[in-house]
Amino acid sequence: MQQAIDKRPRLREATTITGYVTEDDLDAYITAADLVVNLRFPSVGESSGTLARALSAGRCCIVNDTAAYAEIPREAVVHIPILDTVPALVRAMEALLGDSDLRAMFGERARAYALSALALEGVAKQYSDFIDSMHASKTRRANRTPRQSTGKAPPPRASTPSTVEIDGVGSLQATDLRRRIAGIEGAFEAILWFQSADDVARYSLDRPGFLQGAFGPHVTIEAVRLLARPAGPGHPAPPASDTRAGIGLSILGHAHGW
Repeated sequence: MQQAIDKRPRLREATTITGYVTEDDLDAYITAADLVVNLRFPSVGESSGTLARALSAGRCCIVNDTAAYAEIPREAVVHIPILDTVPALVRAMEALLGDSDLRAMFGERARAYALSALALEGVAKQYSDFIDSMHASKTRRANRTPRQSTGKAPPPRASTPSTVEIDGVGSLQATDLRRRIAGIEGAFEAILWFQSADDVARYSLDRPGFLQGAFGPHVTIEAVRLLARPAGPGHPAPPASDTRAGIGLSILGHAHGW
């Protein structure tokens, strides 16, 4: 990140990378912020402690519209898409930085959401209710009378998604990717293999909107995650000297016709 900032003199003059800070300093930075930008892509479903702090502090927050972040109410945070993130982020920041009342409105709603959904007492009760429901469900199954066989065949399972794996993505353009995945119909998983996680990040920065360009408007992207390349036939183990080699960007979605 520092190298990318150093290439842009105006950005370098206005940017400070603190590195890790104490919790007190983190809270102070959050409280002083006009905007908190908390983007995470790809996500593996995790929650963000930093975002929880910012919401509790009543800060106006910008997040990616993906994974757990998509579950946060639209009135509490500003969601931006995972496709064409950079221009969407610029538009959101320009609008919010130019309107203090709008930032204050999102901040108030963020704090209200945190108090209702993120309070420790409420979260503890959700865990307790879930555990109780699982225990009750297990008890009901144990006491259930075995069902008599009807002799009918079970209903067919849903077809598994089509899978396409593409190696060497770091050297490909969006149009190249599109040719490789053309013809997919219905549910699919496309795995784009990179040499390392750094290559994934670099490719995303150098080619903003590449997923949209590769898949097009007829494809609905439902989830994106990172995978480690498995060892075995067709997937040679990475060199022992490079534990990051073989990182896959897995895109799950549905194609509606080419």
